Amino acid sequence: MECISRKAAKAAGLKYYFTGKPCKRGGHIDKRFVSSFSCMTCSREKAKEDWDNSDPEWHRKRTAYNQSRWHHDHQFRARMQAYKSHPDELRKQRERNREWKKANRASCTDRQSKRNALLREVFVEDVSLAEIFERDNGRCKICGFELSMDTKWPHPRTPTRDHVVPLSKGGKHERSNLQLACAECNIRKGDRCA
Repeated sequence: MECISRKAAKAAGLKYYFTGKPCKRGGHIDKRFVSSFSCMTCSREKAKEDWDNSDPEWHRKRTAYNQSRWHHDHQFRARMQAYKSHPDELRKQRERNREWKKANRASCTDRQSKRNALLREVFVEDVSLAEIFERDNGRCKICGFELSMDTKWPHPRTPTRDHVVPLSKGGKHERSNLQLACAECNIRKGDRCA
């Protein structure tokens, strides 16, 4: 493996770099991620540890959801098989999807929030970010900062919806459990109750 510094790898647009020195966490000599400095072996161990310590019932539901989608959604199955036979088309489609997601971030977060809530079998109400923004007068309910709908991710003051009682703690995806929060406060709050 060729040695390359993180700075050089970042400048070249690479995801990994290799110094030949052992990592600080586990002493592994392996490639490291440019984004997080962590070595690949430590990342795999942490992912396995997180998986082992997570809720097995949630994994069962998620697996059942994905399997039912594969067996009952014929269009989905046909699309996946077509992509396998045409890898260039798959790459182009992924790039188009990435661009669409950047342009339609609010729609993507709405869908992801609903999917997470459905996987946890909680009540889901159709609530847009614009509604929450208007109801809370454009102010972050955590820090009080005045937000703007024109601010886009990854700016720390991007308006986001925050669950007062997180879905992971039994909260519902409904107006009364949602509040406006800037991205910075929402990320810092994590899955703690307000």
